[in-house]
Amino acid sequence: MAKKPEEVLEGISKKLLGLVKSYTKSKKFEQVAKYVDNAIRVRTRLGKGDDNKKFKELKASTKKKRKRYEKNLSEFTRPDKSNLTATGQMLDSIKSKTDGSKIIMGFKEKRTNELDGTPSKLTNSDVAIFSEQLGRLFFGLTPLQRKEFTRRLKAELLAFFRNN
Repeated sequence: MAKKPEEVLEGISKKLLGLVKSYTKSKKFEQVAKYVDNAIRVRTRLGKGDDNKKFKELKASTKKKRKRYEKNLSEFTRPDKSNLTATGQMLDSIKSKTDGSKIIMGFKEKRTNELDGTPSKLTNSDVAIFSEQLGRLFFGLTPLQRKEFTRRLKAELLAFFRNN
């Protein structure tokens, strides 16, 4: 006797859920998560926030401090560039991890030295919060980046489904 349509759909649904669960435990899913890390890091170093608009210009005092300690600046910036990259520690510390079907974003908390060479008393999260309080919102994806992330995830899922 033929199965009822409901039984067929239930079987397909269980199979798809199983495949999704397998995919989210795979290295491929971790690689998609790393795309998010890199997208935030690159866009921010280019001086743009998560609204894809340029960050506010640095204050004269900040530019002066960066010029004084120019030898300690990250390779990704210069004294007058507003891109949240003085030492580079905060952006370099962005990390993602996968937990089930979720991608969890955060920071490695330990910082080494401040721009002036003194040991840091702050965590990378402290620096991120301070930056966002100053109106430099960066820890998210722009609409275009979200669209690209969704496209990549769909393509990865479809390829995974075809191969399994």
